[in-house]
Amino acid sequence: MRRLFGTLLLVLLAAGLVHRVDAQTGALTILHAFQPSTTPAFPRGLTELPDGSVVLTSGSGSGQGMISRVATDGTVTVLHVFPRSTTNIEEGPNGALTAGVDGYFYGATFPAPGTIFRIGLDGAFQTVYTFSGGQDGLYAVRLRRAPDGTILASVLENYPVCCGPYHILTIGSDGTITPRAFTIPGPMYAIGSDGSVLGFAGSAIFRRSPSSIVSTLATLPPTSYSSVYPLGDLIETSTGDVVGLADRIGSTACDVFRVTSTALAVLATIGQSCRGDVPMRLKERGSSGELYGTTWASVFRLSTTGALTTLYTSEVRPVDLALWPSGALVVASSQGGPAGGGQLVSIAPVGTSSLLAVLSSGNPDGVQPEGPVVQDADGNIYGTTRRGGAFDQGTIYQVSRTGEFRTIYTFTGGGDGGQPRGLVQLANGAMFGSTSAGDTHTGTVFRVGRSGALTTLAVFRRGRNGDTPGPLVVGRDGQLYGRTVRAGLYDAGTMFRMTEGGVVTVLTISGRPTAWRASRLRRRLPTATTSCCWRPTGTSLGRPPCAAATCRRLVRSSASRIGVS
Repeated sequence: MRRLFGTLLLVLLAAGLVHRVDAQTGALTILHAFQPSTTPAFPRGLTELPDGSVVLTSGSGSGQGMISRVATDGTVTVLHVFPRSTTNIEEGPNGALTAGVDGYFYGATFPAPGTIFRIGLDGAFQTVYTFSGGQDGLYAVRLRRAPDGTILASVLENYPVCCGPYHILTIGSDGTITPRAFTIPGPMYAIGSDGSVLGFAGSAIFRRSPSSIVSTLATLPPTSYSSVYPLGDLIETSTGDVVGLADRIGSTACDVFRVTSTALAVLATIGQSCRGDVPMRLKERGSSGELYGTTWASVFRLSTTGALTTLYTSEVRPVDLALWPSGALVVASSQGGPAGGGQLVSIAPVGTSSLLAVLSSGNPDGVQPEGPVVQDADGNIYGTTRRGGAFDQGTIYQVSRTGEFRTIYTFTGGGDGGQPRGLVQLANGAMFGSTSAGDTHTGTVFRVGRSGALTTLAVFRRGRNGDTPGPLVVGRDGQLYGRTVRAGLYDAGTMFRMTEGGVVTVLTISGRPTAWRASRLRRRLPTATTSCCWRPTGTSLGRPPCAAATCRRLVRSSASRIGVS
């Protein structure tokens, strides 16, 4: 709330409205209403249909998830729009849908507590289960259909996602739901032809048989593969072989491997990473034995003779693929594209590709207005939206005194940052703000002019200055102040001051040293400091001898002298 030209201006985040309220009469005037997107963007998964069309799950440029049907000619029909998040966390489907024997398609939503839903091709939508966040888990990570028609959902019980624990929720062909049917060592990836569950735990690939026997099929060698969630995907082929994708240590290479009775046999090595924030995909075309898959920036085919062919390369990241009966492929890319919201590409059997559907993030004006607003000398109002714009990374907008709205800057999520946190204004009229995201950093502080000319003044990269800055404030001394939520010396955030020219000074450092910094600090800090701030043995953080304030002072001064950040 801010007093502007004799009135009060309110930015209501949940409603997506900019209001002007007369302080005397209480009369309310809507200056601008931010419109949610009505088109899908940012794909998350594809499901093939017998007629050659696909069901697309996606996000949107307004923090909403969508389910759509895409025809063979690229026509997009939206089947369902998920309610917009009121917490600035994007909600909606977290992957491809799984076809049930009842004609519905089943999927799951996140974040926690998530749901499991089903939807028909006519758009009929039903939530069949809602997680409580307690004993029944947080949300379903992956759904698969067993040979008997039962839908199995791999449910995350606690964080982190890589390490579980996990259990299986089942939905019988008669609709009976069993929340904790059985536990598994790690996330489920596939269902075998005999109904067994295939998954990955630690560095081991496991199988849980229908008779509840859990066996380790193979272990990824720690000298070749990361021990922390290296798997891209895992399937059982028509011949009963277990085949997967795994990233190699220390390179961008990815192996396609087959699990034998004794070890892993590498079928091919691809010069692209096959891991990311969403795992890559691996599929077999029917029972032909031909494998198709995605990496970070390519789509490949692996023949039955082991011949590897790159079918498609792109800087727009593939997240899923669908195999059409005609022999063509459809590839969904989650970012970029001509309209910024991703794209669907059709790849012919001969390898030529063409755009099937261009997905737009929509909302050129932005959505989810957030943070403080400011007013210039002419009475124009300036503010930011957290999402929307061409790249779904937020915008800076201007509302004139008469209510005329225009977007003056669109964040790209690159060097300029993304997801801004509002604006503040110095006495000289200069406007400043912060972002909380970026592709090579974790936030920025910027200055913006009335016309939208933006200058990045400071960049946060998880160093001693901290990362993910929050909204700025102007101090009584006329300087800018802010806080970060992470990093700094103890990885618990910082408070900082910044001059108009962009010079950042860290004022306070929160917390005690975290475990991942403990060994680094202890090796280099003076003995007097380490004995004060850590227990005498190991790197356990427990309760050190010194008070927190003393510990911060000693470690900060010592680290500054030896250059530890």
